[in-house]
Amino acid sequence: MIYMLEVNMLVAAIVFGLAFAFMLVLFAWTEGMKYARTLFAMRRVVMSHREPLAISRVNSRNHSRNSLHRLNSNRLPSGRSIA
Repeated sequence: MIYMLEVNMLVAAIVFGLAFAFMLVLFAWTEGMKYARTLFAMRRVVMSHREPLAISRVNSRNHSRNSLHRLNSNRLPSGRSIA
């Protein structure tokens, strides 16, 4: 009688342990899916509000031929080097 009680308790512990592990995996899966959906939505919002690159705006406003060269050079307008 006591032996059967010990066996039943062991079987119950195994069954409930597996059920708990299954529920834990399902919880982690649903939380991961919510996180992935939120991340995808955030990326979609960020990409829809993206501004053009600053270099293209500088070139469109400044019609000088050497404007890009002046922006990227290491020299001050007086001709002296910055570094």
